[in-house]
Amino acid sequence: MTGPKAQQNRYVSIHFKLDGDDYIFRRIEGDRVICWRWEGEEFGPDCDLSIYDVWRSTPLAVQFWQGYEFRFTSWTSFAREQTWRGRALFVKYRELLWWMQGAAVRFRKKVAVERFTVLNAVRNLEAEESAPGEGTVTVRLLGPDWLRHDSGRSQHMRIIAMLEALVDLQELKKVNYRYKVTGKGVAALSQYEEEERKHKEAMGLQRGIRWLTVAMAIAALLQAKVVEFPPLLKWTSAWPWQ
Repeated sequence: MTGPKAQQNRYVSIHFKLDGDDYIFRRIEGDRVICWRWEGEEFGPDCDLSIYDVWRSTPLAVQFWQGYEFRFTSWTSFAREQTWRGRALFVKYRELLWWMQGAAVRFRKKVAVERFTVLNAVRNLEAEESAPGEGTVTVRLLGPDWLRHDSGRSQHMRIIAMLEALVDLQELKKVNYRYKVTGKGVAALSQYEEEERKHKEAMGLQRGIRWLTVAMAIAALLQAKVVEFPPLLKWTSAWPWQ
């Protein structure tokens, strides 16, 4: 269901239940429906039913279209899709929207697979639901469409390598293919966040000093009358009684 072969998928599988028996649709011949009936252990040889009897049955129609799967639990909804192609058009709309967003948006961003990025992702996922696996961490960092990007697989492998490295560092614990943050990992994240906070404060202080220097330079130029600005508002007309 992936790659070029998935784009050629266009077939339908129809099961239906009629008068307590299960059937698989095979083909239609006039007003007769040729199908297989469940014989207890397997579906038996061809049998034919009236199309009018089949119409009152309860169906499960599964339509495979490209890489997608559409399910219908009534003949009416299945017939509506064959007429209007509503779900297929919606998929095409999503594909067009995904394409229009561009590579940068659909891949979110090229995430640097760093120690604290992966460690923090595991911690957040563990707090939201449960201990995540490799795939869940990849989706959190790269987005749900990571497989469709050229470098998605290589990024995924880098994330797996980083997860295993964090296990070796004892900052993560691996249990049944899922990862949990250890006390050592929490301490490492706390230290990193503290260093990041101090870094941001230092950068903010540097920006403030830079702007203050610019303002003082402009004030000095104005005081020395090297630069003069015309008045923003000037009354030129006299008052009526003058």
